[in-house]
Amino acid sequence: MGGVEIVFLDVETTIPYKKGQKFEILEFGAIVLCAQGLVEKTSFCTYVQPSSMAAISKKSVDCNGITKNDAAHAPFFSQIADHVYNLLDGRVWAGHNILSFDIPRIQEAFAEAGLQAPTAAGVIDTLPLLKSTFGCRAGNMKMASLASYCGLGEQAHRSLEDVRMNIQILKSCATILFLPYSSSNLEGSEEWSVARCCTRHTLNSNTKCMSGVGELSNSSIGQIEGKNPWLQFKEMSGAGERSVAGVGQIEYEPYASWLQVKDINESQVCVVKGPSSWGKKIPVVMYRGSPLCVYECDAMVRFSVREAYAFDQMRKPSFSLVLQPSQHTYNFFHALDVSVKSKYMDLGGQSQWRPLVWREGEADVIRIRIVTTGTGASATYTTQFHQRTEGRLRRTLTLGSVDPVVFRRWMPPGSRVDVLLAPKVYDIQSTAGLQLIAHDLTLH
Repeated sequence: MGGVEIVFLDVETTIPYKKGQKFEILEFGAIVLCAQGLVEKTSFCTYVQPSSMAAISKKSVDCNGITKNDAAHAPFFSQIADHVYNLLDGRVWAGHNILSFDIPRIQEAFAEAGLQAPTAAGVIDTLPLLKSTFGCRAGNMKMASLASYCGLGEQAHRSLEDVRMNIQILKSCATILFLPYSSSNLEGSEEWSVARCCTRHTLNSNTKCMSGVGELSNSSIGQIEGKNPWLQFKEMSGAGERSVAGVGQIEYEPYASWLQVKDINESQVCVVKGPSSWGKKIPVVMYRGSPLCVYECDAMVRFSVREAYAFDQMRKPSFSLVLQPSQHTYNFFHALDVSVKSKYMDLGGQSQWRPLVWREGEADVIRIRIVTTGTGASATYTTQFHQRTEGRLRRTLTLGSVDPVVFRRWMPPGSRVDVLLAPKVYDIQSTAGLQLIAHDLTLH
């Protein structure tokens, strides 16, 4: 890999605000690196003048800060095309969401200039790459969320600044992914395997690489098994997000990279002591050295959010859904609940344990938690919501204020959902239990 050169790139564009408009490049930025050591060789950044200044709307300026005055004296893309071509052609292209957004914009610009577009030696799109190897630790995994997670500050939405941030994010995430797994902070070597509680529930022995969600502590992060991201130069498709004017975000379903219960090797699921919380010893569910996170598809909503129980005394939302999962998933979480309860009691827990699963009439059900932040009218959702569309696509949804009536109208009983779940132990006011945190929820 010594001779391979990687060019990290980013474009800032106009934002279409009416039908028939297209994205136009307003700024191009790129940094060329040696793959070995990621040493910077050269960089280039310039404003680009669009075909019409009317394309620079208020929404566009609000997004990236590039005004009509900034672009008025900038070169047209055709005037910088040769330099852009020389920067990109024959190198590995890298960037965040470039397969779905930046690369198509560059190809369109070359086509409109009547020029041949450059060819990549390979593509590293850090959005699907980090989603598949890093899991959902940083929420929606957009650059702003990743930057916040890695402590790199706010995203500037300017080409060269975003390129440098992208490089730092990838370095930070790679450091986290390949830190040696240390159990010293888990305060206890005994592992409680779910297999010990699965004598009546035989699980599939097939195994898959698991991407973790969350952290044990600032200094103890589970190692994730997977290929070296620097070597994944193959063309990636069907995994990125793309912006569609007027309909928000459309993305391909990322389920291929998410672990399903049927693929879990129960002998590698264990419950260990995690960091203390408010002086209490709280178990953590681990799978292959990372906090467990699983995907359940096509579950039925038995009970939606109930208005009478939607807020606590401090007006903090407490939204829960009761789902009827597959029998296989129910059996797994039943066994997991027994195992976690045993470890909780072994650690000295004394609160009354609330079962995670139970039988409702003729159906076996589980409860999942919708994550929110804030209180009262200022509360917002943390769980990511989507609506399934045609084929393998889904649309990102913004539900607005945290309102149980609106939520129930959107997701009534009988709805079918796909959900990404992370088990987490709670111990509050003499009640403890295992709750399933919904990180990502898609309505059919």
